[in-house]
Amino acid sequence: MTPVKTNPLNKRAKHGFLASLQGQMSLKTSLLLTLAALLFVSLAVIAQINQQFRAAETVFEDNITRLMQQQLTEAKRAETLLNALSQFYASDLIKSDTAYEQFSQGLVDKIDHIEAIGLAQLIQKEHAYIFENQQKNLGYEDFTIENKNLFLQETANTTDQHLAIHLIAPLSPEHSIYLGQDLLSLPNIALKLDQAIKNNQFFAETTQLTVRRNPNSLEHEIFSLFLKPVYLSNPKSLGTEERQRQIKGVAFMATPTEKILLDMVETLFADKKIRIIVSFQSGTLEVSKTLINSLPDTLYELPWLKQTFSSKFALNLSSPNTVLHITHHWPLSELKAWPVIFSALLALLFYTALMLLLLLGIRYTKTLQQAQNRLTQIIRTSQDAVIVTNRQGYIQEWNPEATRLFGYLQEHALGQCIVCLIFENPDNLQPSDRQNEALLIDIFSNNINLQRQQGKTNRTEVTLRTQNGERLTAEVATAILSVQNDLEISLFIKDITYQRRTEAAIKQLAYYDPLTQLENRTHFKQQIEHLIHQKNISHFALFFLDLDGFKQVNDTLGHSVGDELLKVIAKRITHTLRDAAHATHICRFGGDEFVLMLGGVSEHDVAQISLRLLSQIERLVKVNEDELHVSASIGIALYPQHGHNVDTLLRHADTAMYQSKAAGKNTFSVYNDVMEQDLSKRTQVEKHLRNAIRNKEFSLVYQPQIELKTGLIVGVEALIRWNNPILGNVPPDEFISIAEESNQIIAIGDWVAQTCINQLNAWKNSPFDYLHIALNVSGVQFEHPHF
Repeated sequence: MTPVKTNPLNKRAKHGFLASLQGQMSLKTSLLLTLAALLFVSLAVIAQINQQFRAAETVFEDNITRLMQQQLTEAKRAETLLNALSQFYASDLIKSDTAYEQFSQGLVDKIDHIEAIGLAQLIQKEHAYIFENQQKNLGYEDFTIENKNLFLQETANTTDQHLAIHLIAPLSPEHSIYLGQDLLSLPNIALKLDQAIKNNQFFAETTQLTVRRNPNSLEHEIFSLFLKPVYLSNPKSLGTEERQRQIKGVAFMATPTEKILLDMVETLFADKKIRIIVSFQSGTLEVSKTLINSLPDTLYELPWLKQTFSSKFALNLSSPNTVLHITHHWPLSELKAWPVIFSALLALLFYTALMLLLLLGIRYTKTLQQAQNRLTQIIRTSQDAVIVTNRQGYIQEWNPEATRLFGYLQEHALGQCIVCLIFENPDNLQPSDRQNEALLIDIFSNNINLQRQQGKTNRTEVTLRTQNGERLTAEVATAILSVQNDLEISLFIKDITYQRRTEAAIKQLAYYDPLTQLENRTHFKQQIEHLIHQKNISHFALFFLDLDGFKQVNDTLGHSVGDELLKVIAKRITHTLRDAAHATHICRFGGDEFVLMLGGVSEHDVAQISLRLLSQIERLVKVNEDELHVSASIGIALYPQHGHNVDTLLRHADTAMYQSKAAGKNTFSVYNDVMEQDLSKRTQVEKHLRNAIRNKEFSLVYQPQIELKTGLIVGVEALIRWNNPILGNVPPDEFISIAEESNQIIAIGDWVAQTCINQLNAWKNSPFDYLHIALNVSGVQFEHPHF
């Protein structure tokens, strides 16, 4: 590496520049920098505050949009309901009013936000008394067509017709006052009705309706009336003049607009400072009502900051003269302090970083020289071997760690060909001619993958050799630098021989059983899944092998003897299967369980192999001075007949193994569907057995014991019976063995003993006082420490 030459004059000039710069940093400069920092932070704070207000305005506009959408939805629903009402009424004009009332009442009961549904008939004024008499004959004794001051804006009806309400739902005392009300008393109804007849559509009118929320007071609330003309025939097939002749009246629906708006606003603008005003025109009268006013009386707004947002829109398309004004004030008290503080700190940090960059730029020249000295020191003291070569592989730098790792002194290594010195050189080539030199360059380039480096640092794992011929595994990081129009290749070499050996040992621990050196469960399942996924084999057999009597060996002779026994069994299995199949995997699955995979074997081969395995395992095993006898139970599942994945095959092989256990052990069984059913039934019995005592499903019957000489009953034998609500009466020979294997026989035995004791107490001072009771005790109970 070519050292950097430093001109002393340049060095003195650089130090003079730094000194003059420090002298110029006067008090005035410091004040200017401080003011600039304050200005920078202030701008960041103002930007953050504006951003928060813009976000508040966006939320306000989104809420307004939701409110408009909800209003449109209400209008669409009203139109749908009115169409249903008018079609129901016009479909059969001879329908009774009771049927219409029931239909309307059903809609009111099922749909929220409906004040009332009804019919209003269009009547000539000269025929009003006839219609009144008809209604009175129907039971409405006080029916009179008149203005009942239900609407705050109603005026005298100047037309020659009445639009009289004659049906209303729900027909309650507070709604019965609607009957007889002339809807044409509303200033806009007549004009809108004519327009609706011409266009064959429904229309709406907003008004203030007089309601009685309690017996002692009347209130004026804003309601929306949705009206749909009803004709004698289908209006779609009628012209405008025919519709005007066949108009019968209107179906109408009243919805509490004020209440609906308040509910929506309470949801969308909860805890916000807002003002909501509903304005609508009734004839020549402009009506305005304030629903909510939570704005402060005096608003202090900053001149550069918008704090009040307003919106105005029609409540629905059918009533465009009804306008909703919403004003929202967002005070500075709702300003989130943490984002403002964070913006100020971030701006201050950015400003500080900018100043630091300027200072760092000033000190850059001095740092370069220090960096070069430091780099030289790092190379000398590096824990990695650092070697620098030229393009041809001749060594130019060689640090002390390279001497320690490879054994060559620096003075001997410099100028030598690196391939001849430490790389694998099977032909022992020397750079004696151009041909050998080219071959050495190729070996060097290929070993460290120079062609694929493309200007980036590359890491390669290679085998190198030391001065005494010892081979080591090394990780080589290479970097290519251009120095004075020539290439220099820096090699950073780390000895990873011990690391690779450790990784191999860890892999052995991760994939293989430390006791038997067989595959462990995880590695075995991965291998089988890979075979199935890659379709490398068309069929194979899975053996699930469990040792019989192993638990007794562990319990009586100790786990060390049990471990030695497992090693012997593993060797016997491996020896037996050495030439049994072209693909074999042997796994210690856990405890005394082994799982074997044999590829390409037939069902006949499976039987022969199983017999050989059972024969080999059954042979006498001698550990130290102990002679051990064990056997095995084998369950077999075949791929693909018994499953298409490793978990299914293992489960089925395990099921077959339990069948071998049940058949007397020391045998093998091939899986079939009946085994799964038996296992399912056994599982059901075991599940219900766990709750049998708590659910009081057990009972005892007493079988007499008779003395043959005298013929007298001298005692009884207690026999348990089990009646389960789902399984029915389960015979003892079915559930006793399951209770023993699941260890539930302990609790059952305790229950039987306690029940017999209670029975003996009950027989005291009775004719049966002399009897004794015999109990049946399981062998599992004898082994229990508290028996």
